[in-house]
Amino acid sequence: WLNYYSNQIKVLNLKIEHVFGPNDSKSKFVPWLISQIKSGYFPISLNQGEELRDFIHVSDVANAFLFLLKHKLKDKQFHDFNIGSGTFLQIKEFVKLAEEINSELKSKNTIPYKLKRTNVLQKGKRGNTKINQLKELGWHPNCTIEQGILELLNWKFPIAKKENYQDFLVTV
Repeated sequence: WLNYYSNQIKVLNLKIEHVFGPNDSKSKFVPWLISQIKSGYFPISLNQGEELRDFIHVSDVANAFLFLLKHKLKDKQFHDFNIGSGTFLQIKEFVKLAEEINSELKSKNTIPYKLKRTNVLQKGKRGNTKINQLKELGWHPNCTIEQGILELLNWKFPIAKKENYQDFLVTV
């Protein structure tokens, strides 16, 4: 229906990938995971964790909204964009990365200097060009997954309660 009304108004249809950041609901995966890690509930119990997600920081989502509102899109009234980092990461790799960053923080009490990302696929390889279209207009995310995880590990999340542990197991 948005496309139908686009002859009367300009429409930006923005589809957000897996957004995370401070002040998020603790019932969502990333805040729950960070709470589990900070509480010391290891190992984190998941399924195989092979699902791919494009994690994007909330500040990058807000910046993409502002960018598109300010950008003069001309050729048509209806525009359809996905807002994401453009990089997919398996759930299990995200968990491993968060555990590694937490371990590094605890062992050295400093910000990790350089972290390696493993098993990362570029979103473009999966055929999703909607994020590439946004990047071609000049927008790029600023917060890496590692920076976002580090920010959340330093954020004051409520500590997870052990009795709620099973409620958040990732399912396929």
